[in-house]
Amino acid sequence: MDPEQKVGTWSITGDGGIVSAGKVAHGYKSGTFVYNVKDDGGNHSFCGANGEFTFSVKSGAVGC
Repeated sequence: MDPEQKVGTWSITGDGGIVSAGKVAHGYKSGTFVYNVKDDGGNHSFCGANGEFTFSVKSGAVGC
């Protein structure tokens, strides 16, 4: 699997049409997984029912 290839769909999520701060949803195959976005001063992660996924943001990186 190519780690730079987009898999599924990503969106900011909310309840009743109101965007919930710090939440994203990942739609993949037949499911949707909602994650809280965490930032503890440099380390970032998505935390949800199926685990916590840590990532970093490259300094000076441009958007996709």
